[in-house]
Amino acid sequence: MILFNPAALGDTILTTPLLSALKETFPEENINYVTTKSSKVIVENNPHVSALEEIGGHIDILKRLKNTKKEERLLILRKHPIFYLESLLLGKKTYGFDKDGFFNSLKIKNSKNFQLIPFSTRYFKKHETSYYLDLMRLFGVEKAFDQRTKFYFSNSFAKKKPKEGKYVVLCPISGNKSDKNSRFRNWPTEYYVALAKKLSSKYHVVICGKTDDERLLNKLKGARADVLVNTLGIEETAWILKNSELVVTNDSGLLHLSAAVDAKRMIGLFGPTSPIRVMPPWKKEYQYLTPKGRDPHIDYYTSNKISEYFSHFGWPSVEDVMNKTREFGL
Repeated sequence: MILFNPAALGDTILTTPLLSALKETFPEENINYVTTKSSKVIVENNPHVSALEEIGGHIDILKRLKNTKKEERLLILRKHPIFYLESLLLGKKTYGFDKDGFFNSLKIKNSKNFQLIPFSTRYFKKHETSYYLDLMRLFGVEKAFDQRTKFYFSNSFAKKKPKEGKYVVLCPISGNKSDKNSRFRNWPTEYYVALAKKLSSKYHVVICGKTDDERLLNKLKGARADVLVNTLGIEETAWILKNSELVVTNDSGLLHLSAAVDAKRMIGLFGPTSPIRVMPPWKKEYQYLTPKGRDPHIDYYTSNKISEYFSHFGWPSVEDVMNKTREFGL
């Protein structure tokens, strides 16, 4: 069985409950995971993965699809229709998602070797891990699986002692400068700087993430915190998140990583993205903030209604976040 997921770090983390569900259901089957260079670290220590493959651009993706054996089951977890069209044309045994009814509109129905479940990017009733677990129905499995995400540390990190002292982590970055829409998912940097100042009166503050945006980096230099942006690997970052008292984060890969390492407390800051879709619901200490009056089920980001969102709503304030920390007893 091949899981095909050339996706970002956060999207890869969201597939980890599916990995355990597949291994539980098909214990004798090898699970090969195909993903990008930047995301393979998420699954390289996962005990449910038999083999891990790194993949590059679209030409590499097409080649890999062609090389899939006819008898192999191919789960395409990246939801863009182009991957399914290529797999369909190549006659591969394909399972996955019909994003926003694309194949239904073409009147392409499920068959023995091409089975998809509906997936809407406009309105979300549940967390995205639940949608991945819905794929188990395509194999005739009707069962409730654990939807919690999981990141597995290497042996060296698993034995590492936690950092001494209490600290909080701020994750102010979502995407890179080259991603033009990522700025719409970032709580304003000046808000993070102000938040760091308030929190630093009681806690050591650490700022994590990666970015190529020099303007953002320059703004963070004014924060009363240890700015570790662009200095840590994924495992180091995951370890810091796991042992913190609190993580405050944008809708980003580090939000998902915090949940996957079972961070103690987390506050997710959401603008146009649906928090129902990505904010982990399995711990009461995981909370999110959005502006008042905003329907958390609607995803303005993926439905290309970002300008509509910001014409009606804004961002939660610094004081909103501080009030949430007080609710946690911090």
